[in-house]
Amino acid sequence: MAGIEYSIAIIGFLILSIVVGTLTSRLVKKSSKRYMIAGKSLPLFFVGTMLAAQSIDGNSSLGNASLVYSYGFWSGASIPIGLAICLFLTGAF
Repeated sequence: MAGIEYSIAIIGFLILSIVVGTLTSRLVKKSSKRYMIAGKSLPLFFVGTMLAAQSIDGNSSLGNASLVYSYGFWSGASIPIGLAICLFLTGAF
């Protein structure tokens, strides 16, 4: 019986995903650039918060701690330093 319930949940999720994707594509008016940058209408605080959340997620925090423990300080520090350089270059250009 549990297999049927899981199947119904998965099919429902897929249908919901298709409906949301279809509605979103109509709202974006077929412009992938507008979709990716939100029409250049996001406030700076919101964008900064999103970028900070991406760089401080559990995977990078635990991964860096593991790298530092296994290989030394600079192997763990290279990822945040590289991320900072990439974010600066992305914002500059």
